[in-house]
Amino acid sequence: MRIQTSLVAGLLAAALCAPSPGALAQPSGQPGRQFARMLDNVADADANQDGRIVREEWTAWRAARFARMDRNHDGQLSADDIPAMLRGGRQGAQFDQLVRALDANGDGRLDRDEFVAGTRLFDWLDADRDGVIDAAALRRARDAAK
Repeated sequence: MRIQTSLVAGLLAAALCAPSPGALAQPSGQPGRQFARMLDNVADADANQDGRIVREEWTAWRAARFARMDRNHDGQLSADDIPAMLRGGRQGAQFDQLVRALDANGDGRLDRDEFVAGTRLFDWLDADRDGVIDAAALRRARDAAK
């Protein structure tokens, strides 16, 4: 059950990293607490712990998330990576949303390149376009979600 819970948490965080910037400004159906938790997960991308997330750290973080989510290690995220008991529930629907948002070639699966290339959240958080997400950017995002 712990692995399933971790998978669900990973899927939820990934799904929340996929929406368009407009959707992030007013997260539909997402309680502020859940959005704040997602932003806390974003802080994990700060690999060198300097309080700043640069695009290279973001990309490496996304690649590591993909590796954890690809349960069957086939190089693609698909329904096969979600435990059967979760596929029909909310987590399954959020996974489907993630696939639709990031599936560049329309094959119904996400390969590593498609997943890692998902930078819309990074771009939205980097409002000043300096290539860095810092604590002030995360605070602005939390304030925008309220």
